[in-house]
Amino acid sequence: SALHLAASVPAPSAGTARRPRAGIVGWNSPRFMESHGELLRIFKEKVAARGLEPVFLGISGGSDVISTCGSDSAKSESSSSHPAHNGHGTAASLAHYWLPSRDIVADQIELLTHEEQLSVLVMVPWSVHSLVGMQMAAARCGVPTLFLPCYCAWPTIGKDDSHSAEKKAMIAGIPYSHCAMLFLSEVLGLSRMGTMDRFLKDLKEKDKKSSKPAAENVSGLNEDTAEMLDWAAQRCADIELHKVTPRRFFSQAAFHNAICVDLALGGSAESVLHLTALARESGVPLPLSGFNEQAKQVHSLAHMDRNGEFTIGDFMQWGGLSGLVGVLRTSLQAAPTISGKNIFELSKDFAGLKSQFRLNHTYKKHESLAVFS
Repeated sequence: SALHLAASVPAPSAGTARRPRAGIVGWNSPRFMESHGELLRIFKEKVAARGLEPVFLGISGGSDVISTCGSDSAKSESSSSHPAHNGHGTAASLAHYWLPSRDIVADQIELLTHEEQLSVLVMVPWSVHSLVGMQMAAARCGVPTLFLPCYCAWPTIGKDDSHSAEKKAMIAGIPYSHCAMLFLSEVLGLSRMGTMDRFLKDLKEKDKKSSKPAAENVSGLNEDTAEMLDWAAQRCADIELHKVTPRRFFSQAAFHNAICVDLALGGSAESVLHLTALARESGVPLPLSGFNEQAKQVHSLAHMDRNGEFTIGDFMQWGGLSGLVGVLRTSLQAAPTISGKNIFELSKDFAGLKSQFRLNHTYKKHESLAVFS
């Protein structure tokens, strides 16, 4: 169990000052360790080199299937290869477990944070609902928290198996509603802005026959991943030192910005469910009527909801999240991000990026989302 994993770390000897403990939270699953093991080992070394005591905490939780809404055969393939499937039940039966899994994840992390006296948390999500559960835990615990989503190692995506090319094509065809919170986590300031863009860009580059393999360092990681781990380890030490708690990222302005971006992409019912849960955990008023009021002001720039005609692959071709944030800069409110920069400052930097998003060229000029309260 997670408690046993944490307790296995030897206690400091008498008279020795204990270093701040960095709890690295992930999935207590063989699939997760197979895909993340080497990455976590290197990251723990980098964290330890910066004066923290890293300890991995494996927790239980469901794993949502990331797949397209396409053919029955595609759904069948997704079900059979699902990490939590194990040959029992169906994808339909597993679906009932996804939403409660975020609360199960949050409860475990809250318990471990206080039991193990952690000074800083590093969240390594393995699915959308685990990500939201970790965000809920961050709001509850008030401990400095860094989110380190390693999408290239997600068990539902895979890396080097015989179906990798098919899976890459599947990821490019994901509807926005299936992964809205991956983008909104960056808009809230919890994850490093551009993480999802870099991952999807990397998939696109790997699909080009003429492209060369990404350069690797002595650790066997590609340059982007190595840079991400260096940044995350240093940032982990910084937020622990300065006691940068997650509550500063769960502000009224941050939720305003998340809803703004969500509406510009057509709106997602999943976003409403998760954002209201996060607002409740952080004590921020977020009535359902607020979604409707913002929908009157923010028009849909891309029809990417569940019934939309555009996918994540199209979104990346138009400029991705960075390009969209740059275009929406006049609609965003000042809110801090984990990078240390305000999102309004970031939006100014992104304003010069090549993007096909235009505020005067909207897909819908009426509400893209209606919430009945």
